[in-house]
Amino acid sequence: MEVRDVDPEEANHVKVNSASIYAYTLIYLGHHKKAKQVIHDALENIGDSDHASIAVMLNSLGLAEEGPNGSEIDALKWYSRSLSRRRQMSVIKPENLVIPLCHIADLASKKPQKYELAMKYLNEARDIMKKKCWIHIHSATIQYTFGVVKLRM
Repeated sequence: MEVRDVDPEEANHVKVNSASIYAYTLIYLGHHKKAKQVIHDALENIGDSDHASIAVMLNSLGLAEEGPNGSEIDALKWYSRSLSRRRQMSVIKPENLVIPLCHIADLASKKPQKYELAMKYLNEARDIMKKKCWIHIHSATIQYTFGVVKLRM
């Protein structure tokens, strides 16, 4: 993609956002390998920055790793990295923690000995949304994940 008549930093910001959205779409179309490549390329392009899309891309890498030929261990690693980055900004927007908290809880609940850990993450997500507002798309994600975790119990 070539962008002209725009500040190079702003153009890079748009490219990274576009790559993040493209990769997310690829994951849900079942193209996990291509999604991982798009994300890795975008992360390499932005380097060590505070770009807001990095946390989203790290979470998307977790989703891609949960796909075929992926690794739950690697998925957990990416979700944890996403959560860590989001915690740095959670004072401003704590609801951004909810999605990786739910993903980590879902993965943890697949092992019976990790049930308590899964519930810890889910309860944190629930508490965030209770303070914020239950009328939010994240609330549905929390309730769905509670159901999945309870069924595995």
